[in-house]
Amino acid sequence: MKPRLRLDDASDVLTVIEAARILGLGRNGCYELVSRGTLPSTRLGRRIRILKTELLRTLAAGSHKEAASVPSPAAGGGGRRERPTPE
Repeated sequence: MKPRLRLDDASDVLTVIEAARILGLGRNGCYELVSRGTLPSTRLGRRIRILKTELLRTLAAGSHKEAASVPSPAAGGGGRRERPTPE
């Protein structure tokens, strides 16, 4: 995972990956927040963009508690799952 992105250094319109770096989440965790509607976003064609003001508003509203509940890849919450072995 890339190092965290400082909010002060971020542009006014963020990609999902930039928002994930600011929040300290993995890419998939941030996409999950967007798909749930927890993190407001705008779709421009196939691209998803997040306004920095919306990210700040979401954090101020306390939705970051839900963001913290999204498993990070480092915590074993992302990636591939093992298939059960047939008996």
